[in-house]
Amino acid sequence: MSQSVALPAQPAQPEPITPPVLALPSAPEPPSAKAFHKRAKEIAREVRRFVKENPDLVVTLRESEHPYPKREVSQFCAGCYGTTAMISKTEEIISDHGEELGFIAIAHALDYTGRVISGAEAACMYSEPDWAGKPSYQLRSMCQTRGGNKVLCNVYAYVLHMAGLSPTPAEEMGGTPSKKRDRQQFKTQCGKSDCGNMISEKRRIATMRKFGQALCIDCEQKHHAEQGEKILEPLNDPAQVEAHLAQVKKRKANGKPQPIVAAMDAGKEEIA
Repeated sequence: MSQSVALPAQPAQPEPITPPVLALPSAPEPPSAKAFHKRAKEIAREVRRFVKENPDLVVTLRESEHPYPKREVSQFCAGCYGTTAMISKTEEIISDHGEELGFIAIAHALDYTGRVISGAEAACMYSEPDWAGKPSYQLRSMCQTRGGNKVLCNVYAYVLHMAGLSPTPAEEMGGTPSKKRDRQQFKTQCGKSDCGNMISEKRRIATMRKFGQALCIDCEQKHHAEQGEKILEPLNDPAQVEAHLAQVKKRKANGKPQPIVAAMDAGKEEIA
């Protein structure tokens, strides 16, 4: 007689795991327009002070009216409101042939309660002149920097504008200050052999027409000073001054007045 064997009980289906949900406080009531404006002006003043103390955190281009803020400026502005940026995702951009073209990052702005209040995306491509041939990790980092700055500039564009800044992130403009661009235009050396300063093409043309040689600002000032000394040189030479006084005395002794005095006397006689 065969003995029955008890089979182990089948395990029950596992219960689905529900992630815990953070209980957030209810959204506060929006302030009145007057209070909103007052708060924005207060923060704009602090942003201007922050930029004044850290002028290297903005990029000024000659064709722009307002400086472009770097990431630190937008972070400071957003921090005054208790807002921060979070990089949610970064992806490679691949061509149809499998070639890596660059990176794109998605960023979100979080308020002080942790809620998402805005989002933006930014890319960094190898086709950009400043990033051609750079390592991929640098492009990945830059697209994240651009994304974080972009989302904060989008949220607080009005405050940046009130602070005298452009709401466009500096990283989107290439990050090339106008001073560097101006230096690249100084390609001609000053005509003075002992100078060595570089001058722009515009100054080279202007000084060549005026002085016959290319002069920097310092050498032009020296040139004017030398010309002034040549004009005053007769007055500084006692011998020349004495000779001039002797001629005047001789002319008076002969009864011949100065040419201008004679002309004035002749005019008076004609009127009489």
